[in-house]
Amino acid sequence: MRSAGPLLILTAGVMLAGLFGARNGADFAAHRADQAAGIASPLPDPGQRLRGWLHVGGIGWGAGIGLIVLGAGLARRRQAGEASGEGAHDATHDMGEGLKELLGRTDVIAKQIAELPMDEDAPEAREALDAISFEVITPLVDARGRFIARHGLAVFTEYFSPFSAGERQLARAWSALTDGHAAVARASLANARRSFTQALDAWEKAEAT
Repeated sequence: MRSAGPLLILTAGVMLAGLFGARNGADFAAHRADQAAGIASPLPDPGQRLRGWLHVGGIGWGAGIGLIVLGAGLARRRQAGEASGEGAHDATHDMGEGLKELLGRTDVIAKQIAELPMDEDAPEAREALDAISFEVITPLVDARGRFIARHGLAVFTEYFSPFSAGERQLARAWSALTDGHAAVARASLANARRSFTQALDAWEKAEAT
């Protein structure tokens, strides 16, 4: 909801300005009337049109314009903060802690299906994989702009590429469990663990420099 705040303000401003300022000011109305009568007249300049809208729309139109300016400013400020890496060290989005959690959860799931026969379902394991995606992977993916600002694109790629490979292997494990291919699921989890380990090593190296 917090991230939607600037957009809601901007939208409210557009609606309010449109509601109160839908009609043209007197200068523009006169210009249109002259055109309809075949009389050449100069188009009112932006300042004249702005004053005309304010005269017609009054306080409501002015308030709408104010909300548009406020919403746009807040949106730009938020975007600039994310691009500059503001909050990059927030533990919720810390890549190192996230990778350690991924390794731990992957190990738990691997134990759950270690003896799973072929053609049998494993709903608990699939639910655990879904939880990993929602609770760990998605926040890390959403924070990628902060990681780039933190380490630079080249270093970021060194740990984010194996992280992405591990994510794909978890998705493959989920699909394999759905299809009853326990052996493929076990192999995919092992591959995911290797990728996450590689990503963690690269992350710790980036943090140490």
